[in-house]
Amino acid sequence: MKLVAFTAFFLNLFLLVLSQNAEPCNSVIDYNEAVNFDTTAMFCQTVWKSNTGVVLRYVQAGPQLWSFLLSAPDTKTWLGIGFSTDGQMVGSSAMVGWMYQNGTGVVKQYDLQGTEPDKVLPDAGKSQTQSSLYTGIKRTHGALNMIGWGILMPIGAIVARYFRQWDPIWFYSHIAIQIFSFLFGLVGFILGFVVKDFIKAEVTHHKNIGILILILACFQVMALLIRPKKGTKPRKYWNWYHHNAGRILVIFAISNIFYGIRLGMEGSSWYGTYAVILALMVIVAIVLEIRLWRQR
Repeated sequence: MKLVAFTAFFLNLFLLVLSQNAEPCNSVIDYNEAVNFDTTAMFCQTVWKSNTGVVLRYVQAGPQLWSFLLSAPDTKTWLGIGFSTDGQMVGSSAMVGWMYQNGTGVVKQYDLQGTEPDKVLPDAGKSQTQSSLYTGIKRTHGALNMIGWGILMPIGAIVARYFRQWDPIWFYSHIAIQIFSFLFGLVGFILGFVVKDFIKAEVTHHKNIGILILILACFQVMALLIRPKKGTKPRKYWNWYHHNAGRILVIFAISNIFYGIRLGMEGSSWYGTYAVILALMVIVAIVLEIRLWRQR
């Protein structure tokens, strides 16, 4: 069963796309494992007499809370439901959900100010929903991981490689930057699981790469605690491990950031912003590397 999910504070809404015929209204269904609100006592009615597979279930879950579950039997279609004070389409807030070919589901709110295309405003509407909360958590997850793993960590590596002449300032700067990098990344990692559980998303590869990044980062932190003294033989192997593990970590982090932007469907603005930041760091690293080679 493939799912498209949306939840709200004053409105719980779940748009469900089934790979088989939707269950009729006289069937006893328990979707509680698939959605984050109670579905056991919902009223039910078919939306169109000509297509009994499109089913709407609903219940008043509280004084100011309604729960809706709208289902259809075709994964290649889209579902929409509108809410207005007068029952008209124009002036309503519409929730529309659909499936991408990779199985990812998405739901967006539209403000229907008219029937013309320029009067249909995405990511807007009068419904008081938690969609903005989910979007905020998702974007905070992405921003924290981008800043932590994808920006601060490479900057910390640049400081360690190219500013050793300013000892011990470079060392403490390197440690401080990497600590902030780890903390930003850790919070972003936790928020990733919040987002995943909220929308029941299948992001196995993104999640597994994120776990690998966190494990490598933890090893880097623990390696600092057992750093051998300068001039000893173990220090040579420690340096080899610390430097190469850091490089692998940065490569995985950058790759997973771009992958996460694609999964989050944030568009070209996120791609472009991070690509510009990454390009600037690469240019700075190249210039500093050339200067380092000339000094040798």
